[in-house]
Amino acid sequence: MIEEFAVVTKRFDDHVMLEIERRTACGLCGQTRGCGNATWGKLLRHDSHEFPADNAINANVGDSVVVGIDERIVLSSAFYLYVVPLFTLLVGAVLADTFLNNEFYVMLAAVTCCASSG
Repeated sequence: MIEEFAVVTKRFDDHVMLEIERRTACGLCGQTRGCGNATWGKLLRHDSHEFPADNAINANVGDSVVVGIDERIVLSSAFYLYVVPLFTLLVGAVLADTFLNNEFYVMLAAVTCCASSG
């Protein structure tokens, strides 16, 4: 189980809006020197985002809660986001190369198969 701390920002009848408490590995993220993450953080503005969750524990606004995500869900999401499009790209390219024997159609089939898998 992957666990993160979150803060309740809004409360509705049966659900709440949560915001993940962003933690850093060191204290240099707000300073002028530091690692590359600090530089990217300044450029891309590591904004916090709210997300809804069921309020099974009757949490109130301002409460700190622990949010858990099953590792299998994270791994299956990564599989569908990366492995399936890559596999369809390769299958589309191989099939187009076998039957069409034209590099433009091979590239077109690869991109089309990859885009349609999402």
